[in-house]
Amino acid sequence: MSNYENLANTWANRLDKPFDTDPEGMLRCLQLVEALFSGVYPETIEFIEIDPHSFAERVCAYRHAMASQHQTEL
Repeated sequence: MSNYENLANTWANRLDKPFDTDPEGMLRCLQLVEALFSGVYPETIEFIEIDPHSFAERVCAYRHAMASQHQTEL
């Protein structure tokens, strides 16, 4: 599961955009994952495909934490 969390964190920090959960948006996001991030296990991709909403929530949580940290630094 650490690959899943690492991917959510990396998505949030590098792209700083939500992970789309509608079918077309999810397909584009998964294509970005494959193009931009190496070392993502096929099982991780499968888990995201099965429950994209949970992955999107993890990305959102990391983005929120990143924004909160940025606010604290200001």
